[in-house]
Parts: sequence; C-alpha cells; structure tokens
Amino acid sequence: MRRIMLLLILYSSKASFSYWSRQMNGIRVSGWLVSCSYSHFTTSCH
Repeated sequence: MRRIMLLLILYSSKASFSYWSRQMNGIRVSGWLVSCSYSHFTTSCH
C-alpha cells in the first residue's frame, strides 16, 4: 500500500515538475520585469 502511494507521489511530482518549472520561469521573468521597471526610475535598465 505504501509503495503504491509512493509511486503515485513520484509520478505526480514528475508530471508537476515541468509545470512548476514553467511557473517558476514566469515568476522569475515577472520579477525581473518588476525590478527592471522599478530600477528604471533610479537608473537605466540593463
């Protein structure tokens, strides 16, 4: 029973890994844009 649950968790984590990596990429890009626009007021954006 525990092995089945472990396999399910492994499978779901593998499937959600690509999704979460995509989400993190979006968060990183949006964070870069926010910091870029914020620093644009003080210095030029690189």
